[in-house]
Order: sequence, then structure tokens, then C-alpha cells
Amino acid sequence: MPQRAELQELISKVSYDARLKYVTGLPPLHALLRKDVDGSACAELTRVWQPLTGMPRAGVAFVLAERARETGDIARLRALLADEDIDVKAYVLDALCGSPECGNDPGSAMLELAIQLTQHPAAKVRAAACRAIQNQAAYKTPANAAVDPVRSLLSDPDGLVRLHATCAVGQLAKQKLDVSSCLEQLQVNLSSQDPSLQKHIAWALWQMANSRHDIGPAVTGLLGLLKSENDRTDIRRSAAGALLAFARRNSANFDLVMKLFSREIPSTDCPVARKLLVQLTALSAKQRSA
Repeated sequence: MPQRAELQELISKVSYDARLKYVTGLPPLHALLRKDVDGSACAELTRVWQPLTGMPRAGVAFVLAERARETGDIARLRALLADEDIDVKAYVLDALCGSPECGNDPGSAMLELAIQLTQHPAAKVRAAACRAIQNQAAYKTPANAAVDPVRSLLSDPDGLVRLHATCAVGQLAKQKLDVSSCLEQLQVNLSSQDPSLQKHIAWALWQMANSRHDIGPAVTGLLGLLKSENDRTDIRRSAAGALLAFARRNSANFDLVMKLFSREIPSTDCPVARKLLVQLTALSAKQRSA
């Protein structure tokens, strides 16, 4: 077991770079805990961690939480999340953004912890909870219980929370969960002038279309992104991907996309829109020959 003095020396090197918004000095603590076979180092670090303050305290909490995630120590994660410090809660949730590496499948318990914090008063914590849900869903953790809490955050007053909730919806759709209840608010949010939110909404709708959700009500909004005057090609590509995936599902979807495309974008110099039209034309020929 490492001596308390050794741990305190490592902790003394942990600091926060305000310019980069990054906690430095954590890798040696990561390395120490990964060699901690009997858990004694983790227990000792938990004791010497408590008196810390500010972002270094949150950074050390991240290290402890990451090790707890790796070992499936839900009790330790729960204790860390019970801390009143908002930054600690957010950093611990961000430590859940990785694979549960132990063999006893703790993913569902970690997902439940994240869901419980989707209604936390602090926007930073709600956003981190969405990131944890998104990432646990990506590791195939059953996440049906997350759909309604995430849907409610699509209309959150904080823009960052709305963005991360949107990403979570896309990942839940990618895992073939029914997120059709999220479509209405995603459609409303398409009117946002925030390019990052627009991009992730288009991506989420793309995942929904790929998983056979009916995104028909959002087609006009997606076409609006295609003809937008901003220079974000990435937004247009996600919008085009969603439209093409929806059109491929059946002839009714195809007819709707073509009808609205002709109405909303009668002519365009946008390469992404032109490519989409070529793809739709090829799809039409394929359908006629089938």
C-alpha cells in the first residue's frame, strides 16, 4: 500500500489550468490506481482527497470514479456523486463515459446514477448526466429508462444541456430504442441559430431515420439546413444523410422528400444539396426498376 505521504505528494502536483480549463497532474494517480490490486491505494486516496478544494478536488474525484467504473464499484461511485460540490458531480459523471471493464456488468447501475442526476439544479451536472447516458448506451447498456429523462432535457433552458441531450437521443436511436417521443422537440429546436446544436440535431435525426423512425415532420427543417447561408458543410452533410436515410425507407417517404426538396430548394449552388439530389435521382431509378 502506498504511504499517505506518497499520495499527498502526488496530489500536491495536481492543479487547474484556467486557460485550458483542464486539471493537470492526474496521470500518476491513474497509474497508481491501475496497479491497486487490493484496493488499499484507492481507499487511502479517498481519505486524503476529502480536504482538497476547487477543481483539483474534482480532478482527483474523476480519478477515483474512473477506477470505480473499471472495477464496478457502484458504492464508491454513489458516495462520490453524493458530494455537494457541483464540479465533483460533473467530473464523476464524466468518468462514466467509458466501458465498464469488469465482468459483473455494472453499466445498468451506472446508467441509473446518471438518470437520477438529469434533474439536478445545476446545468453543468445535467449536461454531464446526458454525456454519461450517451456513452453508456454506446456500450450497449440497456437504456430504455433514459428516454423520457433525456427527452425532457431537449427543452432545457441551458443550451449546453440541450446539445448533450440531443447527442444522447441520437445514441439511443442508434441502439434501436424508440425515441419517437423526442421528435417534436427536436423539430422545434431545428429553428435554433446555434450551429453546434443544428449539427447534432441533424445527426440525431439521421440516427432516428436509420433506425426506422418516422422523421417526416422534420423534413422541411432539414431542408432548411441544406439551404442555410452558413458555411457549415458538416451540418449540411448530416441533414442530407438524414433525408436520404428517410427517403430510402419506402416510396411514400421518397415522394415526400422529393416534393419538399423541389419546393424548398428549386435551385442551388450547394454541393451537398446537389449530391443529395443525384442520390435521390439514383434511388428513384432503382425503385422504378425493382
